[in-house]
Amino acid sequence: MKLTKDFSFDASHRLPRYKGPCNRLHGHRWTLTVEVEGLVDPESGMVIDYREIARITRPIIDQLDHRHLGTWEGIDIIHRDAWKPYTVPLDFYPTSENLLYLIADQIGATLPWSQLSLRETPSSGAMLSQEDYRRTRDAVSCR
Repeated sequence: MKLTKDFSFDASHRLPRYKGPCNRLHGHRWTLTVEVEGLVDPESGMVIDYREIARITRPIIDQLDHRHLGTWEGIDIIHRDAWKPYTVPLDFYPTSENLLYLIADQIGATLPWSQLSLRETPSSGAMLSQEDYRRTRDAVSCR
C-alpha cells in the first residue's frame, strides 16, 4: 500500500545558467509529496503514522520556507546557522531536480520513503523514486 503526505513551502530562486525567464529572480509555492510504501501492520492497521512522516519531513521544509535557495551571483545568501544540522552546498543550483536530491539527502534512511514529488507550479513538477535515488545519487551533481 502507498501513503502520501503533502508539505508546502514558499521560496525564491533563480537559475543563472538557464537561458530563459527562470534566469531572473522569482518564487514559487512549492509542494512536496512524500510517498511511503509498505505493508499494513496488523496491530496498528497502518503502514506508518502520518505524524511520523511529518516529524521527519517538517524540519526540512521549515528550513526551506521563505528562503532564497542557492546563491546570488556567487554570494551565499542562505543564513547558514538556520540550516544546522541541514546543509546546503555553497554553490547549490536550485532546480526542482536538485531540490529533490537535497531533500532526499536530508531525509536519509530515517523515513522509508518510496517516492518524492516536488511541484514547482500547479502544472510542473519532478519525481524521484527511491530506486532512482540509490542508482543515480553519486553521479548527480547538484551544483
